[in-house]
Amino acid sequence: RIPRAMVLTELAREVHQLQHGPSDDETPESDAASEQNKEVDLMLADLQSGIPGPLALGSSSPSLPPQISASANHHVLLTGATGYVGTAILHKLLTDSRVQTVYLLVRSPDPAAGLERVRAAATTAGWWDEPIHAPKVQIWSGDLARPRLGLSEAAWSQLEGTTSSSHDTSEDAAAPPVTAIVHNGALVHWHRSYTELRAANVLATAQLVACVAANPHITRLEYISGGAQWDPADPRVVFDPVTLRH
Repeated sequence: RIPRAMVLTELAREVHQLQHGPSDDETPESDAASEQNKEVDLMLADLQSGIPGPLALGSSSPSLPPQISASANHHVLLTGATGYVGTAILHKLLTDSRVQTVYLLVRSPDPAAGLERVRAAATTAGWWDEPIHAPKVQIWSGDLARPRLGLSEAAWSQLEGTTSSSHDTSEDAAAPPVTAIVHNGALVHWHRSYTELRAANVLATAQLVACVAANPHITRLEYISGGAQWDPADPRVVFDPVTLRH
């Protein structure tokens, strides 16, 4: 039986063994199975104990966010804006009259290069109009796989809802606060293991959740996910160790 948690390289090895039999130098418990168990152990540790270190939420209860009406102005952070789904989400945000600013976390060396990536994706999708859409976009150069999402100190403080005199210039002070997050960004790669995907997909999400808890201006977090969907009526335990290993 082929484990469902197996990556493609391990799957190819398993299929080869089923077709040709195991090699003479392979042990009954293959290296692939051993590595898979390590991956599952790490995943279970994350699920059971939460994210360790500075990414974990503090013990103090955050202040309740203010109630914002549907007609209020919103300033939204969007991740993953250059992908197929992300550029469609960005289009909806930019054409919504309630959204005044869309901050885009883009993997780029500088905001100009990031805007070019966003513009290219939107142009390919057939909806970009420079004078209409560009004024509402602000690029935050960053990387989901890095601490603090790879953001500058000013951008991170704005996202977290804090200020610092070391970077509180008049421009930073006037920047509108983030009021919502649409987390659509992820590292999707079928050849990579959980260990390799963990920083961009798990730790980045934990950092955003921590920002929502710390920032009283953020009233909503939308998380865009793919893969298997859980049926609440299913009596099986979600992420049960036996299910993950087999």
